[in-house]
Amino acid sequence: MGSGLARAPIQTGPEILLVQSSRAAGRSQFARHASGTLLHNPYQDLSHHAAKMIKYARWGALELHASGRRATPVDLAIRPAWRFVRDYLFYGSFLDGRYGLTTSTLTAYSAFLKYAFLYELGNSDVPQGGPDSAGDKISG
Repeated sequence: MGSGLARAPIQTGPEILLVQSSRAAGRSQFARHASGTLLHNPYQDLSHHAAKMIKYARWGALELHASGRRATPVDLAIRPAWRFVRDYLFYGSFLDGRYGLTTSTLTAYSAFLKYAFLYELGNSDVPQGGPDSAGDKISG
């Protein structure tokens, strides 16, 4: 990356987070605490956001499928609804007005996509594309 930033994995419990770190003296330095405002704009526009949601939903479905998980029609109905309720009500997205409504809806749609892809993987004899499928060439 031209800006001198590098992606480095940090192990935090069961998941691995990717963080941006600066390179100093040939090794990565990680900040544990930051003060101030962080502006994070991972999407160029709504279509870019949708394309990334599809990519990540497919990857999530492939990961679940590889671990032996299968989706049911109940998963397709309940999981997206729960994600919306969880984000909008319990995580307080309603406080953000229309932006909270939009992000909660997109989160629910992302959950639907993941379980729809998983359902397709478990109920199809046709080989499904993996993370290197032609449609997954999304930057960022």
